[in-house]
Amino acid sequence: MIEIKEIKTKKNIFRVEAYDTETERIVGYSELRGTEKPVPVAYCKVEELYRGKKIGSNMLKMLISYAKETNREGIFARFDGNVRAKMMLKRQGFHLYTSEIALLNL
Repeated sequence: MIEIKEIKTKKNIFRVEAYDTETERIVGYSELRGTEKPVPVAYCKVEELYRGKKIGSNMLKMLISYAKETNREGIFARFDGNVRAKMMLKRQGFHLYTSEIALLNL
């Protein structure tokens, strides 16, 4: 079973982690960096074995909720040519800002 929970970090980082309770390992994380800025940057990584199970999407939803709660103007996300990441971002409402960066206006 995968648990996703918020992790306390530095002042300008909001982080959530995906934890496999059976193997007792962190299998993914997602962060908003630069949370003091109007438009923070989102990062998301899920171990290959766990991809395709909505883990990244669920973590991203938590980041979006946090950004809305803290009155951010939007979120930037870099996907570096990763087609699966690009599709996940589009499903969450992001649109292409450049060829490698997506933006979600809040």
